[in-house]
Amino acid sequence: MLMDVKELSRSEKSVVTLVIDPDTGSRYVRKVLRGPHPVYQQLQGLPHPFLPKIIQVEPKQDGVTLLEEYIDGASLAEIKLPEKQVVTLMEELCEVLVFLHSHGIIHRDIKPSNLLLAQDGHIRLIDFDAAREEKPSGDSDTRLLGTKGYAPPEQYGFAQTDARADIYAVGVTMKQLLGKQGEKRPYRHILRKCTEFAPKRRYRTAGALLRAIKTRTLQLWLPWLLAGVVILGAGGSVWWYHSHQAEITESRYPEEPLLFYAASGDYLIAKIDNLRHNGQTLSMDLDLDGDGQKESIRLYGMPETDGIYGDLTVGTEDGNWMDLVGWMIGDTEAWERLSCEPYMVENLPDDYYVQITCLDLNPSDKDGMEIVVSIGDLKTETVCGVYHYTGAVYDDVDGPNPADYMGRMWGGQNFKVDADFNLDSELLKNPYQAKNGYQYTPDGVQPDWEGEADYEKYRAAAQGDLSLKEWNDALNE
Repeated sequence: MLMDVKELSRSEKSVVTLVIDPDTGSRYVRKVLRGPHPVYQQLQGLPHPFLPKIIQVEPKQDGVTLLEEYIDGASLAEIKLPEKQVVTLMEELCEVLVFLHSHGIIHRDIKPSNLLLAQDGHIRLIDFDAAREEKPSGDSDTRLLGTKGYAPPEQYGFAQTDARADIYAVGVTMKQLLGKQGEKRPYRHILRKCTEFAPKRRYRTAGALLRAIKTRTLQLWLPWLLAGVVILGAGGSVWWYHSHQAEITESRYPEEPLLFYAASGDYLIAKIDNLRHNGQTLSMDLDLDGDGQKESIRLYGMPETDGIYGDLTVGTEDGNWMDLVGWMIGDTEAWERLSCEPYMVENLPDDYYVQITCLDLNPSDKDGMEIVVSIGDLKTETVCGVYHYTGAVYDDVDGPNPADYMGRMWGGQNFKVDADFNLDSELLKNPYQAKNGYQYTPDGVQPDWEGEADYEKYRAAAQGDLSLKEWNDALNE
């Protein structure tokens, strides 16, 4: 006969009690749950070292009573762990998710408080009250369970959840446990990919996430290692590299906060306040068209006029030049999407940033680089103007410009260029649009999505003034 020791928790849906067997001294957890919980019966026959053992499951008329192993350990929400141990525990979490997902079980409530560090030093995943069996068909979940902040968008009734819902929660959990260490490369890429708004953009399986975590350091130096391996004729390793190329490329994004991220390319970035009031000057020299001659780009401010300039110069200072920032701001339609409408450089807010990035957005055409001028606030919004470098040199003021303006892009807190040279924006992470992002072609910048978003509501959502459902509704109006 088991004896109650103490009540651990109570809610409208459950009563959890610590009990003890007076004859053996063994402790157990007894749960009295309202409603059906068939997953626990399934788990009773699926033992795993990182799961508590289910001793007994007794269905009742209005719910179920179960007895499970008591785990003597601390919740990860209550303790602070070193980076290396956090990573090890996240690998173990992925391992148990591979096991659960292979049996069609989705946990749906992964968070630090549901992860225990047992006395043996290994993790235990507890609390399957929100779990369910994966259903290949269906429009949305019938029971909206989970914890706000850890549950993905689709778990709030937008769509049917699958294994990628758990991957989202692992990303949020790992980010919380790593703290500032999570900002290091390549954690940043792993966490961002886990928590993509659209499920199709996340890791497809827990196994893929586990491999990404285990090879996080390898991804940084693999391209150089493989260069040597290729010389030795290791074709199998070459295949591995190409099959993982997108993740490796994205993991090498610059570490500092930017308006525009690219795995390769040169850039300048400065805050408007520093340019305008302190006269900050940045410059870079690079060969934009592969002719062996370097062109000059200078980003600077003139405090006496409040002016901000991004000069592209071909040849000497007396050669052909143009102001990239001024030309971009001349595209007034770009500013209709932003909360500020400067139309003049002097009206740009002090807390905005200007970034100039040089990269090849269309490498297959072998026609030189593009220059992306980005202006935004690093938090909610960015507008970008894209130029194609022509290398034109003129003899008089009526000659052609050294770069052609190819169009604008508007988006959320940043843009990034993926391994396929698609231009992706935070704003467009909407799983209910067929396509997301922009494509750059010889004809200019082409939006690559269906429908329009309510930019005003997006900004409110990015600032935390809209719920996730309101944001989704705004994107689909």
